[in-house]
Amino acid sequence: MDIDCPTSDAVSCVQISGLGVAVLCSLYISGGRNVALKQTASQSSRYVPTSSENAFKPENAVDGKLPFGTIENVKSTCTHTDTKEGRGWWAVNFSTAVNITRFRVYNRDEVCCRRRLDNFRLTVHPETDTITGLYRYKDQHKEISLNGHTVVPSPRIDFPAHQVRIDVAEESETGILTLCEVEVFGDINCPAGRFGLTCERQCNCVNGGSCFVHSGGCPSGCAPGYTGEDCWECEPGRYGERCSQNCNATCGADNSCDHNSGACSQGCKLGYSGNYCESECPDSTYGEGCTGKCSVTCGGSQNACDRVNGTCLEGCNPGFVGERCDLECPPTTYGPECLKNCSTTCKEKVCHHTDGSCVNGCEDGYWGWTCESECSNGTFGFLCENRCSENCKGHNNRSVCDPIGGACINGCKDGYWGGMCDSSTYKTGLSFSFNGRQYEDAFSLISAAQTIGVAAGAVAFGLPMTASLVLLSGPV
Repeated sequence: MDIDCPTSDAVSCVQISGLGVAVLCSLYISGGRNVALKQTASQSSRYVPTSSENAFKPENAVDGKLPFGTIENVKSTCTHTDTKEGRGWWAVNFSTAVNITRFRVYNRDEVCCRRRLDNFRLTVHPETDTITGLYRYKDQHKEISLNGHTVVPSPRIDFPAHQVRIDVAEESETGILTLCEVEVFGDINCPAGRFGLTCERQCNCVNGGSCFVHSGGCPSGCAPGYTGEDCWECEPGRYGERCSQNCNATCGADNSCDHNSGACSQGCKLGYSGNYCESECPDSTYGEGCTGKCSVTCGGSQNACDRVNGTCLEGCNPGFVGERCDLECPPTTYGPECLKNCSTTCKEKVCHHTDGSCVNGCEDGYWGWTCESECSNGTFGFLCENRCSENCKGHNNRSVCDPIGGACINGCKDGYWGGMCDSSTYKTGLSFSFNGRQYEDAFSLISAAQTIGVAAGAVAFGLPMTASLVLLSGPV
């Protein structure tokens, strides 16, 4: 809250009361800003030391800097009239008339110069000659020299000022005037309805009321559509001259936009892009700033998805599920919406999530991408790479062995035995011996054994007769 106190009396106490003042964070009491800063300054003469042509210029007293350290710093921040002139003076002219509340004049704080401001005179000149009277002040510190002089006019200066001038005292022994900074506090005398450093801004107060010249704040409140300490900002959602236009409804956050151009100042709502958030996200994009990309597994020819959240609009490609089709089917399912089960003849019943092909191969006895074809044409085993025994019955007519293990389904041809008909009754490929003599086959061995009275069912099979007797498992 900004409150103006147009009083000509000196203020010694400020009291704030009321039910609304339960908590007070800060209170600033100000006599205005330094309106002399960087304004045009002049002086009666300038002392120019040898090799220091830029020293002691009149504008040094309104540059906002105070001297410190070496003499070189003093030369660049303070003024100094010529020692050969009469009584020196210095003045500052305001580009726009100002209302003044107080002054602060800084002396040169060195032994040589401290008394130069003793009994100085300060004069305020009005904006126009039609205003009668001047404000005059004469320093009264006759016994002590001050580094800084504060002057508070009382009664208050009641006219807009155009110039402030400082003169050395008439009784000065040297007539030299040195100043290190002159601050003039107050505000520009703006016409009604204007404010700012040069009255360049327009007040935006309710019902066209006046505003504070230094801040633009309105005692009566901001006009509709405006907010902020200076009633210069548009409320969220408004922009343009007098905040008369609405920001685009697709502007992000609180629907704010630049109060001049209407460009969305806090980005766009999801699904929109552009300076004014006027463009929907192009196809296959979504989200904040349209930076999200629709999943390539979204269904349809365009992989279309919702411009706001990326949800696939036409379902998912086979093998994928989820709102954004970013999840593969579980290992034992595949196809559209993962509704198909992998073949039970796939190893571990695991298949590819899109086409159902068995990723780990087939169980023995099956072949094909989905392992749904049994081995045929006399084959069996892993990928049907093994051939059924030629000793299986019916080999030339159809598949005659088990597709998994290769056992002969219809039995063996004459002279062969065993699950896969790979054992011969007549030729086994083994060595037969009896009483130290080798025989070509089992029948010859058995015949020899019978001649000496050995039972036909007991023979030595590949071992010395003295070691053991083994019963033949095939017919003899």
